[in-house]
Amino acid sequence: MAINLLAEHVLDLAEVARVFRVNGRPRHLTTIWRWVTQGRAGPGGGRRVKLETVRLGGRTVTTEEAVRRFLTALNPDQAEAIASLRTPQERLAASEDAARELARRRRSRGARGKAPSAA
Repeated sequence: MAINLLAEHVLDLAEVARVFRVNGRPRHLTTIWRWVTQGRAGPGGGRRVKLETVRLGGRTVTTEEAVRRFLTALNPDQAEAIASLRTPQERLAASEDAARELARRRRSRGARGKAPSAA
């Protein structure tokens, strides 16, 4: 599948390196570049899988969705877990939604008064 810059979240290759940490340290940029140019052997030593990229303003970039496709191709048995990974924007939106819901529940509880205490 090709990258759609208008519909996908663009990532610089250095950002991808920071996401894939090993022992708390980011991957080296040359590792990510190897995934782009040479790829990784697929499951069972099958076809090589490359990380999709495009040139944008003189830079080579990828997208969060392309990284997910890359991981899914390398780990087909983990496809469901990879698909459920949330982007930073999705995590932030979920956190904000939860904060709004908590505030709403606190307001509605305050409007009803305190719950009766058990004697």
